[in-house]
Amino acid sequence: MIGEPWTALWADYETHLRVRHLSERTIDTKRWNILRFFGFLDELGLRSIHEVDRSVLERFRRARYEHVNKFGKMDGALAQAKYIETVRGLFAWAKKTGRMAQNPAVDFEYPRLPRRLPGATLTHEEMKRLLARPDVGTPLGFRDRTILELLYSTGLRFKEFHGLEVGNLDLERGTVFV
Repeated sequence: MIGEPWTALWADYETHLRVRHLSERTIDTKRWNILRFFGFLDELGLRSIHEVDRSVLERFRRARYEHVNKFGKMDGALAQAKYIETVRGLFAWAKKTGRMAQNPAVDFEYPRLPRRLPGATLTHEEMKRLLARPDVGTPLGFRDRTILELLYSTGLRFKEFHGLEVGNLDLERGTVFV
């Protein structure tokens, strides 16, 4: 549970996110991260966004680094970066809307993320076999083949594909807007 000043600030920021037409999942993730940040501020006894400075942000980064998640493991660099990204967005919005004169997170750095290559990829022959599987003579088969070709030819992530709507397609130009 977070204190009153944070509840009001979150409500204003959430309205801003909705006006930007962010997905519910994105807003939920940002809510989760922001509420953890506000809880951290409550633990420090801070009651206003104006009390947050660079040293508070550094302490938050350290707390996220040392945090043990529900699986008994420390959060990785990507999870830490998501928290920092969300907090930076909050402070950028607060400065832009005049809620703060200065943005203490303006150049707050992300943890260095490991570069990983995909664990396994399909060979050309495996991909050809996969694309040949759907029965394009049926509506479901045609749909499945279209989905596979779209994913294969564009490199869309499943989450990006799942969020597509008819309005994201420009059939004249053969373009998909993600």
